[in-house]
Amino acid sequence: MNHRILISFLTLLLLQTGALKLIAQEITVSDYSTLQANDYLNLKLPPLDVLFENAKQGPIYQLAAVKEQIEKKILAKERKAFLSFFSIRGSYQYGTFSNDATFTDITTPVISTYSTAAQTNYTVGGAVSIPLDGLFDLAPRVRRQKLLVKTAQLEKEMKFEELKREIIQLYVTANAQLNTLKLRAEAVVLETAQYEITEKDFTNGTIESKELSTQKSIQSNAIETYENSKAELNKSLMILEVITQFNHYKKINTMEYLLYIFRFLYRIRFWVIIGSTLVTLAVIYANRNIIRTYTVESTVFTGEQSGYSLEGELLGSTIKAGNSTVDNFINIILAETTLKRVSYRLYARNMIHGDLNRDNEYITAADYREIYNRTVNRPDGQTLLALIDKTSEDKTVENMLKYEKPDKNNFIYGLFYWNHPHYSFGAFKKDTSTTQRFK
Repeated sequence: MNHRILISFLTLLLLQTGALKLIAQEITVSDYSTLQANDYLNLKLPPLDVLFENAKQGPIYQLAAVKEQIEKKILAKERKAFLSFFSIRGSYQYGTFSNDATFTDITTPVISTYSTAAQTNYTVGGAVSIPLDGLFDLAPRVRRQKLLVKTAQLEKEMKFEELKREIIQLYVTANAQLNTLKLRAEAVVLETAQYEITEKDFTNGTIESKELSTQKSIQSNAIETYENSKAELNKSLMILEVITQFNHYKKINTMEYLLYIFRFLYRIRFWVIIGSTLVTLAVIYANRNIIRTYTVESTVFTGEQSGYSLEGELLGSTIKAGNSTVDNFINIILAETTLKRVSYRLYARNMIHGDLNRDNEYITAADYREIYNRTVNRPDGQTLLALIDKTSEDKTVENMLKYEKPDKNNFIYGLFYWNHPHYSFGAFKKDTSTTQRFK
């Protein structure tokens, strides 16, 4: 009895909360009687897979799915049945206690006393009661419920198989009727044309009324056969539409397509959110240690030079002078003193803006830890850190130039002249290239 009450309660709960959204509304069936002959010629049935999937939204399949979910809910309850062996109780009381007393004897006058006091009382306790039949029936109850879940699943599959068989029968019948209808439509057209010819011949007196009557009868039979075929086809299409909820000839406009897309995205909204989040986190994790290497191009405009005089004579010496000027610019760009200032300014910028734990737009955390540790672990590490002015790159570079000495033990001097992968003369020479362009 309790089992039936629980099943009824869960059924009502699932229907009210819309867990599986049973289709309780009235199903609207298309009016195929409005179709014209050309509509039947253009009518094509969708693939069977589409009809099978649509059938899952029908009440027969959904009801079986609700029963399966109810059995799964009961299975989850049965797995927690051991909790019924334990009970917890508690109570809390609060009140005011009053005492009114009167005392007297033969020598003492009447003495009345009255007192009140607030009292709080609470109890907390638990109990364990393990009936042997319930204890030894825990595992069998779970196994029995698993069998009921399996039964509900099989019933759902059986319902689906029955729906598929019915859909296949209607699908094959509708296709056959559609082909037959096309042939009979052609027959109606031919018989109508033949009747019109016969009618003209009768008007011209070349045939008798008997022949006209015979041709009219043939035309009427062709039309009747066509209408009967159309009625059978409409019947099959309407039954198929009721089962699959798929309109076979309705033209879908752009708004309905968008509506279908939005409904589909809404159904999978949680998967979209979770999937996008996981992909984003995976990309962030995969690129956490990406090497920030950039190609920087600079154009130095040296002016336009012409190899001709005003009289149109070629000035070879002028061309040579122009080439020499451009070479001088390139030599200045690649000069040791220029690259040294670039190296010192880069070092100053990184030491000012670097972070030991986070990458930023100036330097990665790994590269900053390398140069910071290299700096601070020197015997004069604290002195080197004192050269860094966090408020000014120019001031920091000025301090470095003052501290620099042509000594192998001088860190600032060795930073550029030894073999550091980022700040040395060799590293800048390798990563700097020039291109000459002449007009």
